[in-house]
Amino acid sequence: MRIRLLFSLFLLVAFPVSAEVIADLYSADVPVTDQGAATRAAAMKDALGQVLVKITGSSAMLEHPVAATLLANPDSYLQQYRYVAIDPPPVDPAAPRLALHASFDGRALEDAVRAAGVPLWGRERPRTLVWAALDSRDGRQIAGANDAGSISEALQRAAMRRGLPLTLPAMDAEDATRVSFMDIWGTFEEPLLAAAERYAPDAVLVGAVFAAGGELWGGRWTLLFKGERLRFETSGASAEAVAIAAVDELAERYAERFAVSAPLGGEGTITVEISNVRDLRDYAAVQKYLAGLSVVENAQVLEVRNDTLRMALAINATSRALEQTIALGRVLEPETRQQEVIVPLGEFAGIDFAADRTLYYRYRR
Repeated sequence: MRIRLLFSLFLLVAFPVSAEVIADLYSADVPVTDQGAATRAAAMKDALGQVLVKITGSSAMLEHPVAATLLANPDSYLQQYRYVAIDPPPVDPAAPRLALHASFDGRALEDAVRAAGVPLWGRERPRTLVWAALDSRDGRQIAGANDAGSISEALQRAAMRRGLPLTLPAMDAEDATRVSFMDIWGTFEEPLLAAAERYAPDAVLVGAVFAAGGELWGGRWTLLFKGERLRFETSGASAEAVAIAAVDELAERYAERFAVSAPLGGEGTITVEISNVRDLRDYAAVQKYLAGLSVVENAQVLEVRNDTLRMALAINATSRALEQTIALGRVLEPETRQQEVIVPLGEFAGIDFAADRTLYYRYRR
């Protein structure tokens, strides 16, 4: 499978970003043909491999030495497992109807991965709306949320496997009047972004899937995210394979941006000062939001003064990761403060007083 990437800026208004928190990063489903011990052991290993890819955002994680160590004994990290019916059932009558659902110890896995120096991708992830047009021998169609089979199901299953929040359009009367097949096929951004507003996504992925000749299928994709445009192509033996490859590439690109390496235990404590906190409701909302971030281990209030809340955050990652995670939400916006410059002299020479570990934000009420 070949993937080619091009990157450039585009000057359209980006959507306000409000990352979605993924609750099941540490679990995975693996289709099985039976419930025997050998099948279960193989599926458990596959499930753990899926989790490792989800928490790092990179399929290359499976080639890392620490992955080999972890996958050698998945039961050591297993918390529970059960068998579930695959819903909706696969279109292929020969495909398994049963899956093993396994949940693993996320803290232990993240500690092992972090100790190996591998970047981790937190629970806060951008929600992506997909406008996908398929041109096949059965005709032309736009992938919708309620479509059975075809690339719609492939996109949704791949997104679940990679831990990506993904939305397909309803393709109801409103969508049908605002978006045409050719709008998607030609990547006409203005109508697509306008129609996307009803879904409030963090990003929009536009794709054209087509028969490329012989047994090969191809796809052209454009990701519109935070004022940037990312183009890539995918190919495969079927339209579904092309769609799955697009989701895999999307996850890899996001992880390159948001996954970070950090020493075991993180960088320690970061002070965050938030203005425009006017009442108890604001105070509770800000405190709950910061304490719930995946990179925050503990949140302690240091001071409340007028409309300003000052907190100490013990983080398990880098301060850069904290800033990126906050930037993915609509709750706080960065606030610029003038910093005092200190020149260390005498016995204090060599001490970095300029390394301010305070981040300043304004609460969006």
